[in-house]
Amino acid sequence: MIYKTLLTGMLLLFCGQQAQGQASRPTTIDERQFEFGGGIGGTFSTSKTITGSGGTAEATLPRGLAGSLWLGHNMYRLVGGEFRYDYETGDYKLKGSGQEVSFGGRSHSVHYDVHLHFSPIGAKIRPYVLVGAGVKRYSGTGVERAFQPLSRIAVLSNTNELKAMMTFGAGLKVGLGHNMNLRLEFRDTMTPFTGKIILPTSGGNPGGWVHDFTPLIGISYSF
Repeated sequence: MIYKTLLTGMLLLFCGQQAQGQASRPTTIDERQFEFGGGIGGTFSTSKTITGSGGTAEATLPRGLAGSLWLGHNMYRLVGGEFRYDYETGDYKLKGSGQEVSFGGRSHSVHYDVHLHFSPIGAKIRPYVLVGAGVKRYSGTGVERAFQPLSRIAVLSNTNELKAMMTFGAGLKVGLGHNMNLRLEFRDTMTPFTGKIILPTSGGNPGGWVHDFTPLIGISYSF
């Protein structure tokens, strides 16, 4: 968390300096200032260990498909911002003591990201790094049972949780002509552990943050 906090501070400081230095050089009329697009990818979450009266189990948030929509604005030659919506679907899982149980789930997130590019607007290839924040709503969509394996450690429940989120990442925007762009991206989204959907039964909530690694490929239109 320390290196992520430092990275966030440095990126925001650099973006502020860029914006101040480029305030007298805004984008021109012929430069495409806005970008709308969407993409698909996968989601790969880290696990947390839960300890209860029945032993220990690894709790995993959904790993599966991810989709995304975004609306971006290139405020300056190197600095831009982006409103973004992400959807993910997969199974929550508990695994331990030779047993495993899964439970359907999905999530919705809304966030705003700041993009720092390494080449100006209009370049065919634009590498970038990003940092952002927002909220993420986790949902358990499976069917609850009277008896659930590993229930002496934790149970999986059909409920919702709203969590604050932070996201970091890097990517590449490639111009395809006719105002179309290819987007390749990899990001790490962090939220606190979902202690209601994956509910420890012996007070052994592991707490802390979980990471959701998401590679994505998408197409966007600049205007």
